[in-house]
Amino acid sequence: MGLHTPAIVHFQNAHYSVLVDGDQDWVRWLDGGVEMRVSSAMEFSELFSGYCLLPDTATTSAGHPSLWFSNVHGQAGAVRGSTVCQTFGCENRGAKTIHIRAEPCSSGLRVAVVPGPTLRAGGKAAVRLEGEVRGASGIHVAKVMTDDPATPVRYLTIAYQRSVAVSALPRKLSGTCQRGASRQWTIWVRGSHDLHLPHVASGNPALSVSVRTPSQDEAPPEVRYAIDVATLPVPPGLHRGDLLVKTSDPATPLLRIPSDTAVRGFVRAVPRQAFFGFVRPGELARLRIVVAAPGIADFTVTGVRAEGTGIRVAEPEHRPDGSFVCVVELLPNLTPGTPVDGAITVATNVDGEEAVVVPVAGYVAD
Repeated sequence: MGLHTPAIVHFQNAHYSVLVDGDQDWVRWLDGGVEMRVSSAMEFSELFSGYCLLPDTATTSAGHPSLWFSNVHGQAGAVRGSTVCQTFGCENRGAKTIHIRAEPCSSGLRVAVVPGPTLRAGGKAAVRLEGEVRGASGIHVAKVMTDDPATPVRYLTIAYQRSVAVSALPRKLSGTCQRGASRQWTIWVRGSHDLHLPHVASGNPALSVSVRTPSQDEAPPEVRYAIDVATLPVPPGLHRGDLLVKTSDPATPLLRIPSDTAVRGFVRAVPRQAFFGFVRPGELARLRIVVAAPGIADFTVTGVRAEGTGIRVAEPEHRPDGSFVCVVELLPNLTPGTPVDGAITVATNVDGEEAVVVPVAGYVAD
């Protein structure tokens, strides 16, 4: 700080405050002369208009007892418990005995002077502050009063942020999109004020991920980051994979968010699976699969083939509405007690969907 303190400073928004003290990292001031505020030196410089009222240093007392603190402000950082504590060491660097009295200036704060209120010349003591953690962040303030005429009042402060367990919302991502279309989702990452995300990656081939800092208006409480998730051009089908988020939190170094993305193609098969259920021995079972591509005028099924024991499929039938019907059969010569597990593959003229697979399943009863 380049100013003698305390001083009365003028801010850009046309009001005055009492500058208490500061160093190269932080500045403390009484906002409106009442509420203790702590900010970085850069934040304070943005508020400060450049005008201030300074004390006359020529009137400062000399040769009297002097109470010296090794530190007057503590940055507790992220606090996981319900209380925050800080001990401030002090020393009487004067020639005479001084008396210390400390009292809290903020609610939920307890203050103690150890070993006691009397400090002889050259003696050392400690002022311990223990305060309740309230809200997402806060500052606890204690006032130390002495009979030292040079510094009759000193302020001790602790700044803290409440530790927030790292988590992601939602915990699992499921979505559906049409092939060729784009969809986006947002994953909110909650955590403490000092949380960082050094790396994010997608294990789902259908999704891309990127990290940004959300605005306060759009983000839920205690959210520090937004992960934007977007679909990628991939073939139709169900795509799965974990979204991996590395964090700076030792308790949760990695968030693993399961995801599945169903990409619907232009070609539709109804039903999606030829499921016969239980089939009686010697019975010829049939199912009709309707294959269509709404919106594609020249859609054509160029062929169909069956894969699996006891499965047969007839040549596709072209219907007036532009769809094709494929009749799937389970042959009557299947052995009783045999599960049916196969598929039919429908060949089409749609780019990227030249082979549409329809699973076939059933069971031949005993």
